[in-house]
Amino acid sequence: MRDINELYKATLDEDFESAVGICARDRNAHVWPEIIHDCIDRFDDAWRLDQISLVEVSGAFWTTRRVLDTMLAQGVPVTGSMRDAGRIMLCVPRAEEHSFGAQLLADQLRRAGYHVVLFINRPNAEILHHLHTTHFDVFGLSIGYDQSLLGLADVFAEARITSKNPAIAVALGGSSFEGAPSAYSFLNADLVLTNGQNPLNGMRDLMARQEVPVENRNV
Repeated sequence: MRDINELYKATLDEDFESAVGICARDRNAHVWPEIIHDCIDRFDDAWRLDQISLVEVSGAFWTTRRVLDTMLAQGVPVTGSMRDAGRIMLCVPRAEEHSFGAQLLADQLRRAGYHVVLFINRPNAEILHHLHTTHFDVFGLSIGYDQSLLGLADVFAEARITSKNPAIAVALGGSSFEGAPSAYSFLNADLVLTNGQNPLNGMRDLMARQEVPVENRNV
């Protein structure tokens, strides 16, 4: 909690050097992505509650992006076999302006040994093409605006039909999802990550349910 409070203040003050130093303290323990993720959630809550101004939240997000890029550039190599752990496609749909959370989760999953493909602001046709031509175990979407929920059930249905993996699982997360995951059952997702849940743990649990022997994967 101390690191989260320190990083929140540093990024809000646009103190890039201090923010990088705070994250670097936990780099070897691979804790820094979770700290940044928690900070982003705190910015979002503060903005929605009118506790910080547009100028402050814009500066904080800009500083956080610089910190994220710096930490990823200095990150330790991924350990383990990416192929053996499973394959995940993460997407931030068009019309969404956020990508921090998805980038953080993608980095955490890669460090955990998963093969992750991250698409940001790509058309549905391109996403469906990749699902059709490449085996993925999980298809995940990060949604920040309620408007993006419209038609998602149809997108998932098409993704399942199109996917090279007929047993592909669908996951949802982002700031649009609050409260009980069961409230979003109408979207027919296999996993809904609401605010307050740990996305890495959620994806790990979903991947564990999707485990397929490598020799049975039609690459």
